[in-house]
Amino acid sequence: MVWQEFMFGCAAYSGQEDFLKLIKQEVKSNVIRLNNHPAVVVWSGSNENEKGLHDGWFKNPSKAIQ
Repeated sequence: MVWQEFMFGCAAYSGQEDFLKLIKQEVKSNVIRLNNHPAVVVWSGSNENEKGLHDGWFKNPSKAIQ
């Protein structure tokens, strides 16, 4: 079984429309490419970003070490 990660983690990413379009293309491309692999059971990405936003890592990077 494979936990498939997307390319995002541990960084703050742009919310600009052009960048979001590129992300959408990247995700669609990889899901289409890997969709038929029976071992892929979870698609994931950005969980570190959600934790970072919640804990304030991007406002105070020293918190990420704790």
